[in-house]
Amino acid sequence: MSYSTSVGSWALTGNLFAGQEKSEDNIELRKIYYGFRVDDALRKIVGGYLDASNDIFGARLMYMQNTMDQTYHPPGEDVYAELGVRQRIIGLSASMDYKNWLVRAEANTFMRPALDFKSSRWTASVGYRWGEFTPLVGYSAYTERLTPGYTETQIDSTRFAAVRWDFRKNMDLKLQFDSVIDHSAYSFTHNAKMLSVSLDVIF
Repeated sequence: MSYSTSVGSWALTGNLFAGQEKSEDNIELRKIYYGFRVDDALRKIVGGYLDASNDIFGARLMYMQNTMDQTYHPPGEDVYAELGVRQRIIGLSASMDYKNWLVRAEANTFMRPALDFKSSRWTASVGYRWGEFTPLVGYSAYTERLTPGYTETQIDSTRFAAVRWDFRKNMDLKLQFDSVIDHSAYSFTHNAKMLSVSLDVIF
């Protein structure tokens, strides 16, 4: 459910949503954490966001909460489950597009109080349009809070630089380099470097 209005030069949009999601043998959970089958269900999803923007600035505040069921199928062991785990997500993002300058920033917090878990993430980037080219640099960080009940924390940061070439009105080519530094309590990603090339087309 969405509602939009304007106040002076600002455009405002509020949105409320609700729903649920269920997956059997979740590929991402299998690949990242466990290596075996995990069934996942997000229930009682409710949340909303508020957007505010004008010709230069934009901002969004978001909140979502739900309960989570996860059922684990370790090979050679009994199936076990975590049911009804409550979680909350709070996010804030902002942007500026002024003359040739582009600034983007985002931060969010993810909480599962019953599991003694809290994580935070933020990212920021700055770019400058130079004719058909837009070089940019940025930094992002992810941190899990160390608690008596949660000690194997993931902590990493990424530095990145990119250049976008808008060679047609509806097409651009982007080259990006990322450098990830892993400070986790265990080897989650290890230090890594990645060079990527992407082509965007708007039809």
